[in-house]
Amino acid sequence: MAGEDNRVYGFNKLDAEQVIQVLGGSSPSQILDNGNRSVNYIAMTPGGGIAARSGTTITSADCTVYTGNGGTLTSAGFTVPVYNLSTTAVGASKYIVATWAGGVLVAVWEDC
Repeated sequence: MAGEDNRVYGFNKLDAEQVIQVLGGSSPSQILDNGNRSVNYIAMTPGGGIAARSGTTITSADCTVYTGNGGTLTSAGFTVPVYNLSTTAVGASKYIVATWAGGVLVAVWEDC
């Protein structure tokens, strides 16, 4: 059609997060938490760590998500709740890998 704009536009990570916020009306972490169950995270536990599981009760903490772009860990600027299935607490300010299991993010690896 005459006057139609057929250009292709690309988005970087920040652009995509801003579009998600405008369209979804919520934070990137909420969008990922609610929709993309295949995402695994590199994260850092908070200053209090994540308490140990007690029987069938699992505990969680809001962990800061990091990216590993270019070989450097950089904060992604948001947190996600991560649960601890172990009977041993996850340490304070430790890097972890969190993955989806049973509908929640669980810590599956901890920096020693």
